[in-house]
Amino acid sequence: MFSPSRIRCEPIINPAPMRANGTSSSSDFLNADRGDLLIRGFWEGSTDIIIDVRVTNLDSKSYKNLPPKKVLERQEKEKKKKYCKPCENQRRHFTPFVVSTDGMFGFEA
Repeated sequence: MFSPSRIRCEPIINPAPMRANGTSSSSDFLNADRGDLLIRGFWEGSTDIIIDVRVTNLDSKSYKNLPPKKVLERQEKEKKKKYCKPCENQRRHFTPFVVSTDGMFGFEA
């Protein structure tokens, strides 16, 4: 469906800010926020989409009082809150891909 030239691994979502003296280093580049996958033309012709994956254990103690769908929904919202705006600033779409260790998919996945 997509040729290898349309797919990139670990695209930068939110570049590390410049230092006070206006410089940056290779370590700044390594510390930038990254997605897991970039696909050109997934939703629209020449527009990139960045997909960021999260796998979660719904049996974790911190989730025992929440319905599984609610946990997945919260994690999708968390990722969107962090990454949607920086992606929009780069004219890219963002989609969180949240899935449980049991194989349950979040709505957006």
